[in-house]
Amino acid sequence: MDIDEYVAALPADQAAVATALRARLDAGLPGTEARMWHGHPVWLRGGDPVAGFKAFPRWVTLLLWHGADVTESTDSLTASADGTRWSLKIGGPDDLDEAAVDGWLTQLA
Repeated sequence: MDIDEYVAALPADQAAVATALRARLDAGLPGTEARMWHGHPVWLRGGDPVAGFKAFPRWVTLLLWHGADVTESTDSLTASADGTRWSLKIGGPDDLDEAAVDGWLTQLA
């Protein structure tokens, strides 16, 4: 399965979120490789995951592996137990703050 197939298999609201996230990740992380990694889309730099997304039954989660490097506008992000990875649950297209995502990706680029 490739990223297009992954997105196409999602329900409409999740597919809209995934499509928007893919566009943001493609534009915001130059020099990365977008591919399926452990069953979901991930953008890697030199084999190291930088960001990605994963669909769950009621939301799509934006994943930032180097979230600890994000220092601005992090109020809506949730840190992992070790504090290095950050995530954001997005319930639908209206819940996606593209400007915030762009800002986080700028800090990771």
